[in-house]
Amino acid sequence: MGTVAFVERHLREQSGVYRYRFDDGLPNDEGAMHICAAWLAGAYIRMGSAEDALQLLDSLLALAGNTGLLSEQVNPTNGQGLGNHPQAYSHLGILAVCRLLAQDTKAQS
Repeated sequence: MGTVAFVERHLREQSGVYRYRFDDGLPNDEGAMHICAAWLAGAYIRMGSAEDALQLLDSLLALAGNTGLLSEQVNPTNGQGLGNHPQAYSHLGILAVCRLLAQDTKAQS
């Protein structure tokens, strides 16, 4: 719970979650990573906050491009996809969250 609180406070911006927030010396700014946002949504489910996970999942899915695919990163301010497109890890994160939600729903039935 402490890690989630830290991520929310220091690494989350709207529906985006950054890997880090420091100058790494590389050109261009780092975007928020979809896989990190999916990790956070999964953590919400494990903490018993499925509603928070659903809200974050919905906002992630809304960032899919015209093809319905996700990029690696996103600019959380304007929703512009950044990095590799499409990115398998972004989709893997979404699928993992959906699986956790399904398991959570079964457990509550």
